[in-house]
Amino acid sequence: MLIAAIFTIFLIIYNCSDQVLTIRERRRAKYREAASRRAKERVKADERTTTMAVNAETRRRPTIEVSFQDLTVTLKGKGRRHILRCVTGKMMPGRITAVMGPSGAGKTTFLSALAGKAHGCKIIGSILINGKPDSIHSYKRIIGFVPQDDIVHGNLTVEENLWFSANCRLPANMLKQDRVLVVERVIECLGLQTVRNLLVGTVEKRGISGGQRKRVNVGLEMVMEPSLFILDEPTSGLDSSSSQLLLRALRRENLQGVNVSMVVHQPSYLLFQMFDDLVLLAKGGLTVYHGSVREVEEYFSGLGINIPDRVNPPDYFINVLEGMIKLNTSSGVTCEQLPVRWMLHKGYHVPPDMHANAAAMFPEGQLSTNEPNDIKDATKDHSFIGEIWEYVKSNVKVRSDVIRHNFLRTKDLSNRSTPGILVQYRYFLGRYISC
Repeated sequence: MLIAAIFTIFLIIYNCSDQVLTIRERRRAKYREAASRRAKERVKADERTTTMAVNAETRRRPTIEVSFQDLTVTLKGKGRRHILRCVTGKMMPGRITAVMGPSGAGKTTFLSALAGKAHGCKIIGSILINGKPDSIHSYKRIIGFVPQDDIVHGNLTVEENLWFSANCRLPANMLKQDRVLVVERVIECLGLQTVRNLLVGTVEKRGISGGQRKRVNVGLEMVMEPSLFILDEPTSGLDSSSSQLLLRALRRENLQGVNVSMVVHQPSYLLFQMFDDLVLLAKGGLTVYHGSVREVEEYFSGLGINIPDRVNPPDYFINVLEGMIKLNTSSGVTCEQLPVRWMLHKGYHVPPDMHANAAAMFPEGQLSTNEPNDIKDATKDHSFIGEIWEYVKSNVKVRSDVIRHNFLRTKDLSNRSTPGILVQYRYFLGRYISC
């Protein structure tokens, strides 16, 4: 009986071996045909590159300007701890904004609130898109967001990951040659040519390196050609050369009017000079500086905070905000008073509980004459009832945005028509089968 069973198994294997080999050869032939087709498409895309480079104005993307006033984020619950508080400013198209600060300053929360991805907290204040109070979700098709965690598919190659994102998020009426050009440009800008055909890898399966994986994460959002590009710590885990390569790629995006904002931890001096604007946050989510990178040293010098020779400015600023460096300034400003000093410098409203720090910086009787913002007048204009009313209005607006986003159809202002759910699901099944 055992011999008969073994003989039957061998007979089945013998009969099926030809079919298995045939299926394998068919699959290899499909791979060769796909590789040949991609090569032809790359040649056609290269032929179109010259024409598209000459007519660069047609490739310029719609611009998104983000402005915010008194942006405050608090945790839900009894404590109502502030993660972000009274942040006011503007992020312009065609510029790279670096968000820096010590741990617990609310850097990630700040960008998540701007992108409409801050959950489990209350958001107070106004966020304007191109000067209008539109919901950020109305522009979701042209907004790229790179989180800290990996969002790549480990069982696909680098090129397959990028192609899946491009097929699902680029305009549906975009020509195939133009899509090839976009994917090839991203691969070249991020320095992924040598690993384009390698698996990304998982915990069980060895793949590309950690730095290359980080760049693939950025590439997944770059291939959809965003107008607003938000990145959360994209340089973490990268060496200096890889970080500069990434910044150069984002610089190329700026040439098309892209608004780039990113959280960065203590960059090198060369990397710091590649940014256009800087948002420096202190603990508690208070703004210490928001403006041009070229003017930050001049501003702190006016406060008596001078950077020593051979010291990286970002490192020195963060050490000051952490309290690791004791300030011996002629103006007598302490690190706790830096946020209030910025509010007074820009003429912003100072919260009532911070008036003591503001009054301590100036001699009695000189506050209203030396600074543009008079705290006494600010107290009158922003009474307790007025603050409650502003809180109620902001809370109602945030809740209406949540309901509209989750249950109603959001008005699309991005002017981009992407493939539908069924087409995206077809792309998903195709990639899933191929792996």
